Amino acid sequence: MQIGLLCTDGISPDADGYPVPLIAGKSFTGLAIRCWPTTNYVSWAKAFPEYLEQLQLPFDKEYEFALEMVGMGGD
Repeated sequence: MQIGLLCTDGISPDADGYPVPLIAGKSFTGLAIRCWPTTNYVSWAKAFPEYLEQLQLPFDKEYEFALEMVGMGGD
């Protein structure tokens, strides 16, 4: 949730120093922050695919394409 709120103000992939309050003592690059939703999507797709739609992240096609690229897609 905190990362999502950070993104509402815009994230520069080239910038450093984005804090996430729940991860004390660490800051992140803009690129790392921007990758977080994708990582979250993949984690949920693997662990809880039945709840994936509830995330409301638009990565369905990209995820399926990635699975095909590594030979894990299809039926």
